[in-house]
Amino acid sequence: MRKVMIVEDEEFILQGIKSIINWDSLGLSVRHMAHNGAEALKMWEEEPVDIIITDLNMPEMDGIELLKRIRSMEERVRFIILTGYDEFSYAREAIRLEVENYILKPIDEDELGRQLKETVEKIEELEKKKIRYIDEKAEWINFLSGKFTAEDYAHYEKELRLPTEKAALYAAIMKWNGDNLKEKKITDIIVALQKNESFMRIVHLPPDSMLFILPKEAVDVSVMEYFQGLQNRIESELQSATGI
Repeated sequence: MRKVMIVEDEEFILQGIKSIINWDSLGLSVRHMAHNGAEALKMWEEEPVDIIITDLNMPEMDGIELLKRIRSMEERVRFIILTGYDEFSYAREAIRLEVENYILKPIDEDELGRQLKETVEKIEELEKKKIRYIDEKAEWINFLSGKFTAEDYAHYEKELRLPTEKAALYAAIMKWNGDNLKEKKITDIIVALQKNESFMRIVHLPPDSMLFILPKEAVDVSVMEYFQGLQNRIESELQSATGI
C-alpha cells in the first residue's frame, strides 16, 4: 500500500476527502490527517508518505512552505494541490516547484480519484526508472572490474569512444551526498567538464554518482592529485560533499 497524507485546515473538507475515495481500490492508505503545514511536517518526519494532498492557504505553515520543506528532504514525494480561484499566486509558485497535479475547490470526487490514479502510476514509473539505473550502475561496475567479454568491450568502446587497441586507463567513481540534485544541474556540470577535459569520458550513474575514465597519458600529475582537483571543482559546483 502506498501511504497518503491529507492536509487541510477545514475539518469538514479534511474528513470529506478521506470519505469520498475508495483508497483500497487504488492501493492507497491514508496514514496522516493534518490541519496545517507545521503539523503535517511533524507527522511526515515521524512516518514519511508517498503522496501528499494539501491545501495551499493554511495557518502556521502554508502548503507551499510544506512542499519546499519536504522536497528538500525527499524529492520523490508526489503532491496533489487543492486550490481556489483566488489563490493563483500560490498555484503559480507550486508550478515553479514542479507540482504536476491540481484540484480546484469544490473538490470533484471523480477528478480526485483520477489524479490519485495518475500519481500512483507516476510513482511506479519512477521506481522502474530507479531499477533501470541500478542495472546500469551494475553494468559499469562490471566494466571497471574487468568482468566483460570482447563483445562487451566493443559496446563500451562505442559508448565511451575508447581506444580499439589495449591501452592503460584510469577510472574513478564519484558519489555525492543526497539524491536531490536536479538532473539539469548535473548535466550542465558534465557538459562543462567534457568541454574543458575533452580527453575524459564521463558517465552519470543516477541518482548520485559519476564515472570518470581517462587515458593514462592524458595527465601529467599523479592520478590521485588529478582526481582530487576534479573532486574539489565538482564540490564547488554542486555545493555538496562528495567521495571518490
